[in-house]
Amino acid sequence: MTSPVPSPSTRRWPWPLLLLALCAALALGLAGWHYFTAENAVQPLQPVAQLTPVPTTVAEVAVGLARLPVQANGYLVTQTYDVAGPFLRPGAALGLVAVLGVALAYLLAAVSPLSRLYFVAAMALVIFLLMSLNADLLGVFETGRQYVLLLSLVLLVGPAYYFHAFRPETAFTTRLGTFAALVTGLGLLVFLQNPNPADYTALHLSAYFTTAGAVAFALLVLWVAFENVHGLLWVNTQADTPAGRYGLWAFLLAGGLYLSILLLYYLNQNQLLVLPGIQLDPYLLLLPAVAVAWLGQSRRAATLPAGVPPGAAATLLLVLVLLAAGTLGYALATANDPLLQAGRDFTALALLGLGGAFLIYVLLNFGPLLRQKKAVYRVVFQPRRFPFYAMYALGIVAVVGVSMRNNFFVLDQVQAGAYNNLGDLARLESELTPDDMSRALLAERYYAESDVLDQHNHKASLGRAALYRFRLQRQNEINILRRALARRPSPRISLRLAALYNEQQDFFDRLAVLQEGLRANPTNAALNADLAQLYSRSALADSVAHYRARATAATGSDDAMLAANELAYRIRQQDWVGAAALVQEALTTDPDNAALQANALLLARLTGKSAAAPTPLPDTTRTLNDARFARLYHDALGRATRHDTTLLALLPALAANPDNAPFLDQLTLLRAFTQHYGGGRWLLNKPCCRWPAAREPARLTTSSCRACGCSTRACPPRPPAASRKPAKTAPH
Repeated sequence: MTSPVPSPSTRRWPWPLLLLALCAALALGLAGWHYFTAENAVQPLQPVAQLTPVPTTVAEVAVGLARLPVQANGYLVTQTYDVAGPFLRPGAALGLVAVLGVALAYLLAAVSPLSRLYFVAAMALVIFLLMSLNADLLGVFETGRQYVLLLSLVLLVGPAYYFHAFRPETAFTTRLGTFAALVTGLGLLVFLQNPNPADYTALHLSAYFTTAGAVAFALLVLWVAFENVHGLLWVNTQADTPAGRYGLWAFLLAGGLYLSILLLYYLNQNQLLVLPGIQLDPYLLLLPAVAVAWLGQSRRAATLPAGVPPGAAATLLLVLVLLAAGTLGYALATANDPLLQAGRDFTALALLGLGGAFLIYVLLNFGPLLRQKKAVYRVVFQPRRFPFYAMYALGIVAVVGVSMRNNFFVLDQVQAGAYNNLGDLARLESELTPDDMSRALLAERYYAESDVLDQHNHKASLGRAALYRFRLQRQNEINILRRALARRPSPRISLRLAALYNEQQDFFDRLAVLQEGLRANPTNAALNADLAQLYSRSALADSVAHYRARATAATGSDDAMLAANELAYRIRQQDWVGAAALVQEALTTDPDNAALQANALLLARLTGKSAAAPTPLPDTTRTLNDARFARLYHDALGRATRHDTTLLALLPALAANPDNAPFLDQLTLLRAFTQHYGGGRWLLNKPCCRWPAAREPARLTTSSCRACGCSTRACPPRPPAASRKPAKTAPH
């Protein structure tokens, strides 16, 4: 049998092992990326603008000797935060399916030459994996028949048995190529022959893979659980001379400190503050354990049974790393907190149990050698008194005993995570078929089952809240979000709940939610900014200044949003000097802030001064939001009073956009106001301009024709002079 693992004398890794290691490293990198970015992807913060009408004078009308003001509403723009989502992650699901395919090909190639007992055990795991995917539910063949499962068993298990029983000497690359082709063909069949979109297929496979992925993660954790203590032993005894080694007491101190931290984490209900603002995360302790396990596999080969060659063991380790990283990365990408917490709890418990057992194993076997400062790390897997597998048995018994005392709650958490993934799948079905209410009810049921197993977990609560939001069930959404906050504080859930209290009579409810969120997260910029904006509706100016200063000092604060809100507050307080100074400062640092520009234009209109900076013309291809509309509105009023008709060519296109329907009345007003006060004589007959009798052809320009919204190509040709009639024009 050809081993895929290089011997100590080789300089380069075989390309199959190198490819697998690169895939595992990529999966770990993506999991780390999701660790830091998934929250913003699943529940992104978004500013929500509020428009407050402010009466302004836009023109004057002469009535006899008097001049009467023409008033219209201006709009003061303020912004608060809201949380969108939770969004589904079909891209992450596709990545997990790809990881599963690579791992399956390498697993089958690695286990086929094992001895019969280990081959049968590995095939049992593969069959369990194929059965758990439930690919027949996708409708590739006849619905209700398990043809996909049977085909998978024939295509994958059959060749594996052939290589095991009849061709055990086949090269690893040949086996890998065979299984890679079979897995690829099977995947193409499943994705291309079922009637569902690729996103749905990926979410289906990833949802049903949850339990199998949790098993792979648990196997990896048990494989490397003692390796951190092994690494501490190497650090203490790796020097070339005894004078450079630390000996027994240093090893006991380092190992005892490491295990004490894990014990405190467990006793403190899986929470431990390491540094101010930094909590202990067992996932970070798992990374060095995996690294030590990979680097020390040549010494650990002495502990392998006779039927497992070192090359196959190394490949299996990388396969488990790949599957565990894919499972963890998908859980992070979807913010599946029951699954993530189950992984943290089991990792901490396994590191504590097996790490403590390994410490006892080292002391019983190599205590005298440590006192003599010998290089114990070289012979650590060659025990004389206490066998290595007895150490493993002791650690696993400790883990199982503690889990039994906790009623195996980790299993409930894994099942809750699986229900959350199934709820996401049903929610995608409900989005694809919005008229079928049964899909939404099924999704709600899955989330409810997850809520029963892991009470008030955030993933299930947010999924149900999204369903209630789609059905406009505001009170149900409020209730489910309050229950989620009772389980564990979350700034984003607090912001979402506060955004639901958007009525005037909800002032104190919103205040209570924001203050409760700040008690748990006092440095959160969004919570401080929203509380400052809420207090701006009251007479408590000192509270506004206090929370706005805290929001400015907080990490991740949105200075542009704070500046727009501050300007709106000063305009409301009629602090014209302070508002003008703020405009000069803020527009210099952020000239593209639409909300700030809208408030600056309103300030210029209220004070009778010119705008501090020119306003860019609107992009007719983009949909207007509240802030961009307010900027356009104030800019159009100002241009009309200056007899500037530049916007007349753009307003019809904006009004024709169906997404701008909420602003259609105001856009029509702006168009009429600009036509009336812009200084031009615009014709009112439709659908296109007519040739005015008093205007010569040379003076009829494209802009004058486009002002009414039609194209010059649609204008009729100029009639002969004899048949030309005076056109009716709009009054000035």
